[in-house]
Amino acid sequence: MSVGALGKHGGGDLASTAAESNQASIDLVGTPRRRTSAELPYEITELRTHIAAKVGLLYGRHGSLADLVRKSELADECTLRRLRGACVPLAERRALEMACLMLVMVKERSGTQEAGNGDDTVVCDISTEVYAATAPEEMKYEKLREPVAELLTLCAIWAIEAARGTNLSKLAYDLLFNLSRFRVNQHLKRYVASFLEDTERLCGDEQYWRLRLLHSSIKNGDIASHDYARLVRHCVGIAKHDNTIYVTDVVTSLLAELWEIYPCALGDLWPRARYSLMGKLLVRGVATEQVVQSLVHAAISGPYYERKIAIDALVKSGSIQQTESIGRFLPHSMVLPEADLGILSVGAAILRDEASALLYVRELCHEIAKLLRMKATSLEELCMEAKVDISNVTAEGDLPDVTQVHVRSACKNFFAIRDIVSAICAALQRMRAMEKEYSAEPAKVDAARRTVELNNVTVVLVYLAIIREQLTPYVMGAVEAVMRLAGLPMNILAFCVAALRNCKTGGILCDQLAVVTCKLASKTVECCIIRRHTLKEEVMRAVSQLVLEVAETMHVVVVTLGKNSVRYKCAPHVAETIAWLASLASAMPWNADMRDLARRVANTLKRILRYHLLPVKRERDSHGNSGFNQMDVKQYRGATLVYIASAFEMLCRTLRPNAEMVRMMLSALWNPDIATTTFSALETLVASNMKDASVTRAIVTYLLKTPLHTDWDAQALCALHELVDSLRRGLIRKHAAGGVVKERLFVKYVPTFGLAARRKVAGPWRPGKVKLGGQGYLATFLRQFMINVVEEANRMPVALRQPVALLDENMLIPQAIKETRMHDCPGE
Repeated sequence: MSVGALGKHGGGDLASTAAESNQASIDLVGTPRRRTSAELPYEITELRTHIAAKVGLLYGRHGSLADLVRKSELADECTLRRLRGACVPLAERRALEMACLMLVMVKERSGTQEAGNGDDTVVCDISTEVYAATAPEEMKYEKLREPVAELLTLCAIWAIEAARGTNLSKLAYDLLFNLSRFRVNQHLKRYVASFLEDTERLCGDEQYWRLRLLHSSIKNGDIASHDYARLVRHCVGIAKHDNTIYVTDVVTSLLAELWEIYPCALGDLWPRARYSLMGKLLVRGVATEQVVQSLVHAAISGPYYERKIAIDALVKSGSIQQTESIGRFLPHSMVLPEADLGILSVGAAILRDEASALLYVRELCHEIAKLLRMKATSLEELCMEAKVDISNVTAEGDLPDVTQVHVRSACKNFFAIRDIVSAICAALQRMRAMEKEYSAEPAKVDAARRTVELNNVTVVLVYLAIIREQLTPYVMGAVEAVMRLAGLPMNILAFCVAALRNCKTGGILCDQLAVVTCKLASKTVECCIIRRHTLKEEVMRAVSQLVLEVAETMHVVVVTLGKNSVRYKCAPHVAETIAWLASLASAMPWNADMRDLARRVANTLKRILRYHLLPVKRERDSHGNSGFNQMDVKQYRGATLVYIASAFEMLCRTLRPNAEMVRMMLSALWNPDIATTTFSALETLVASNMKDASVTRAIVTYLLKTPLHTDWDAQALCALHELVDSLRRGLIRKHAAGGVVKERLFVKYVPTFGLAARRKVAGPWRPGKVKLGGQGYLATFLRQFMINVVEEANRMPVALRQPVALLDENMLIPQAIKETRMHDCPGE
């Protein structure tokens, strides 16, 4: 068996389905024609008719027959066993297995309730992992024939009615929803129609699933037009109360779907539902005047939660070209003193051309200057003050009083500045949309002037992210919008790089400057990689020089922070930037600049790896117990090592790393993702024949000293198998010319290190003196190691390599997908 096949396709010797049936599938036998409904096994048709008759009694809801049916069994074990072993196609076999699972679980729950063993606080249920089995790509609903689809529908209805509020009922609802998307039968239509007659107050999850089924039925045309009035009354009754956001979303979608036929009184709805419905009506272009006026009024002067919902609805409608109606109500409302600044994002929807958009952005920047208590009266003056403050942050000594005032003002007015930055981003996105909508604009701005102004806006945005960390995600969204309009932010990136290299002090602001610089560099390099075939030659030369400076700066940052870099928040961002630089070096044509870039990246990787492979710091709690700093390990080291592994993989394509770096990378395999990436990088290195003897010794030492374990997933084991196979094939090719027997190559391996190397114990990547054992044949050892990898992969949990088994060979539910939980209302 090939582990490569195992990792990518599931393995040739693995079962093709989790049903574990001994009977061959129709798909595998290769029947030349499809089986018709008349040729189905009689058990399917008979059980379908039997369940349909009993499910019909459920529509009495409160009668004694309905209670009796809920507690009785639908099929005995013999019938279920024959049903599961029926000779049907593979897709239908999985559907029958799911039907049997629901019936068996209902039977187990009924048996537990009837036993009355005194412990009525524990109930049986399925685990949430089974939900994945209902996915269309696994269940193949479109391939189910009518009797099988009806049987699955009836079993799902039975499970819902017998086990309300459980994971089993959610699974059944999901099955019905997926079935309604592909095929609808009479049983599903009748069950969905019964929702309109049910006046019982349901929990949020069940209400949500029923509304989703009703919405799907409307789209499919399965609900008669004379039932629309009842459906609207049903939805209005739900929307009058406070519900979850999911229930509110689907119930307002239903009301918007039927608005033109049966409109409802908006004032009767709960505020969240009312404004959500208004937003959907505005997007659909229904009742625009009334809806826009109400939304703008709520967005300006309503309570806080109403303002946010109304603003969100208006922002979403801006992309649907409802600018005429919004523009009539918005301008005079935005000047009110009590206006919510979130309404500024809606102002981008009424911009007519580039000139008005740039004027709007300048006015927003002027508002930022007033909030920060700056003296600037123009965008250019604001840009200069921002650069002075950035220089003051990196200067030696305390911050000047003026800069401290700006920093405190940014903290005090955070929410207002955040809303203004979001409005700037919306205006820039509107400018981008104008370029696509109009081929010729009446107020077209000169390209050079536009680029200068957008670069000044970028400086202001980056300055805000430096003095207030929480603004970073909003700022980077706006910077991306600027890059789509004005190209690469070369000037501000060069300014930040120079400021960071000349940094004479430390602290939170300097750390945030490093974070913002890393994010800018990552975005710039990513854009260069994507557009490398369209950028001009002089631009690429400037980019090459700039990325070399960025690489030098990242090295300076790592050296400056030293061993404390692990505990600083900028460490993952530095590693991400290094990974992007390594990607650029592997993607661009190989020249002297790219060679220098790759070498600098490799040296920086080695430096940061040395610090991250030091022993994890232990801290003592209030009781005197020592433990690991979990924040240090998970948040900083884990994320950083993932990026380092990606950078190492890119470097192995163009540069030959030395043995010390290989040993350090093999000591940093903290999770399967890092292991997979590192093994793939080393396999590329071995296959391209760029390794030397010291790298081979480092890899073999790792194989000797590290036991296999199932913490790695199948993909990591596959990458390890390919690495060992490439190494072994390289040895065979090397010694084939000498006529050596391939399976027993006489290549003894005894790594030797000098006395000075053995004395150094600072890092766990330094190996000791090891031997192969036995006869010491390296190729034989590698061959046996490959066999061990395959055996370890076969011992992995089945759920990682194939669909989860719903029933075992004894028609019982496996413990892996069962769970017991406390009954919410014991005794009922």
